[in-house]
Amino acid sequence: MFHLLLNPTRDSSTYGFPSFHSLSTKPQDPLTFEIAISTDPNSTRQLILNQELGEYITSYHDYLLLEGPVAELMLSPIIKSVGQDQVTIYEVDDWPNFCRKNCFTNGDVVKFTFFDIENSNRVDVDWVSH
Repeated sequence: MFHLLLNPTRDSSTYGFPSFHSLSTKPQDPLTFEIAISTDPNSTRQLILNQELGEYITSYHDYLLLEGPVAELMLSPIIKSVGQDQVTIYEVDDWPNFCRKNCFTNGDVVKFTFFDIENSNRVDVDWVSH
């Protein structure tokens, strides 16, 4: 299980103009967040997005193209389901395999960066610390 360390960051301000307006000079900020892989070696290695983040990402994409530091790009579906408490769960399906191929281990902190989430499902996943 993973724990979201930081709230997703995204500054939608474009100096009072819509982002497509010619006077809007502020570049689109990437969506970034960090997670910590559980330190418990017996825990499951699942990536469950919190509901707000899951809804936001799946409003654009049902699959993520995960790009790690080691392995080739990996396409992974986001599985949407309803938990026992009637809360919608968003799970990145191929996350355990992605972790193994990119040598992420228990206790690692990794950073996700969507550079252009509206137009691309590609997400950069980088190791931050252990």
